[in-house]
Amino acid sequence: MRWKDECCRMFPVVGSGRYVTAPIITDEGNPIQDPLVLQETSAQVGAVRASLSNGDAVASSSTSSVRVLDKKEIQWKLTLHQIGLDVIRTDRTLVFYEKQQNLSKLWDILAVYAWVDTDIGYCQEKLGGGDYLFAFRMLMVLFRREFSFGDSLYLWEMMWALEYDPDLFLLYEEPKSAAEKAEGSKGKAKSIRQCGKYERENLKNGGNSSEAPLPISVFLVASVLKDRSSKLMTEARGLDDVVKILNDITGSLDAKKACTGAMKLHKKYLKKAKKT
Repeated sequence: MRWKDECCRMFPVVGSGRYVTAPIITDEGNPIQDPLVLQETSAQVGAVRASLSNGDAVASSSTSSVRVLDKKEIQWKLTLHQIGLDVIRTDRTLVFYEKQQNLSKLWDILAVYAWVDTDIGYCQEKLGGGDYLFAFRMLMVLFRREFSFGDSLYLWEMMWALEYDPDLFLLYEEPKSAAEKAEGSKGKAKSIRQCGKYERENLKNGGNSSEAPLPISVFLVASVLKDRSSKLMTEARGLDDVVKILNDITGSLDAKKACTGAMKLHKKYLKKAKKT
């Protein structure tokens, strides 16, 4: 809630039940006085002011004549309309996204995340060159296109559970709460049982090294490719064929099977890594 309030103060459309699809700011930080921008940003801003949890004042309008000087804020605001354009193209076959209020919820989540995590920000699903571009989409949207909506939720929950580490979880809690828990756990050795199965395997096999372990998503990609390896090897004559074959599996993969395959490949990887 704290992060959302922070974003709302900078741009009151966040949390208003609306979203923007037109640029609101220039690269130099100057607000864009475009009719479409004015229409999208002026509505329902008053309602947002009243809903802020801490009662702090918000900017009177995101399209005011005040120039933005903070580079982080400029970069964030430059992405907001692109998020909106992508949101309206999201999962058009799902009834959930037929309502604007649900599209705006998705826009809020992506907008706030782009502000909080500047290292990743907002990554549009673009594919560039390279021999493995067919795998980029799987990693960027965490297999949302390869699995059905229900299986995607199932897969994500399994991934989060398998990679769970209580120490990392503390980083996402409120500073005061995290500090209290950290203080209470001083001197206590972290039990490996508290971690998810994937994280336990990493810790057992030298996971305390300075090099960060590979995320489970990498092995999920390998599992999907291994499952389709015979078709890829016999039918693919080039990169275009690979992309077509993988596009044909959209929405038809089994999440449990993919996760089981990923864990097996992860074990093989750790064994080989130990020998080198």
